[in-house]
Amino acid sequence: MYTRVTFGGYESKADADEAMSLLKESLLPKHRAVAGAKDMYALRTGETSSMVVAIYDSQESAERANSLRGESIERMRRYQTDHPRIIDGASHL
Repeated sequence: MYTRVTFGGYESKADADEAMSLLKESLLPKHRAVAGAKDMYALRTGETSSMVVAIYDSQESAERANSLRGESIERMRRYQTDHPRIIDGASHL
């Protein structure tokens, strides 16, 4: 198993609301369709912050999702205060 956690910050609550809607309606379904994607969660961690947790069956599967990650970052950029912070690694579940 392999997990990627992405942290995002937004200028305002309204920006965070719009970003979470975009994640729910468009971006998460695309990422969940990647071969080897196990699950994905978008969490609101504060009024102007969020965290996305993506779980894959392997690092190779997570790397296949990288092409979508670039598109997602570009689509989210208008809402975010800066580039998202991404942490990933092998899961020991």
